[in-house]
Amino acid sequence: MTQPLPVWRHLDAVLQRCTAHAWCAVLLDYDGTLAPLVADPATACLSPATRQVLTLLVQHPHVQVAIMSGRTLADLQAHVDGQVPYLAGNHGLEMAGPQAIYCHPDARRLRPELAAVAQSLQSHLRAHAGVWVEDKGLTLTVVVRKNAVASPPSQDEHHRAASRHDGARQGLAVRARGESSTGHHPIGEAGTAPPPGASQR
Repeated sequence: MTQPLPVWRHLDAVLQRCTAHAWCAVLLDYDGTLAPLVADPATACLSPATRQVLTLLVQHPHVQVAIMSGRTLADLQAHVDGQVPYLAGNHGLEMAGPQAIYCHPDARRLRPELAAVAQSLQSHLRAHAGVWVEDKGLTLTVVVRKNAVASPPSQDEHHRAASRHDGARQGLAVRARGESSTGHHPIGEAGTAPPPGASQR
């Protein structure tokens, strides 16, 4: 199997691979890739230049473009505005293409359990300024605002322990991204939770 290459350090080799085959799949993240990472995710928009490049890629007869994000599918669709035909939200638990819309059946089934975890976490975190639970329907994210007052390590571990405990009671898996400026800790259905490092929106 051909090994992946960092794009900007091996641009010529990557382009050669793309043109050496009958077609090419371009798989992209949204936040931090197509749009800048910002304090308010609702304001993370595609620049005109990025939209122009996406349009050229989507219209190319030998290229298929898809975007995968931790955002909900509906949120991703609103930000992309129909420009890209293949989208995956909630780290792949829900997807949409030109002829189909998919939602992972276990994730859909476990929505009531996830709602119970959200309520419990909100109760745990209510006393902490700059910390809240973002309910994405199929996943939850505990968000620590970047400019919030720093918590002592013991308090951070308390947040993680509370998340794991509440999730385990409902049969759900909790995945922490590790060291992060945004402090997202996604929660999803056991066995379908996002892989490590995939917790940005």
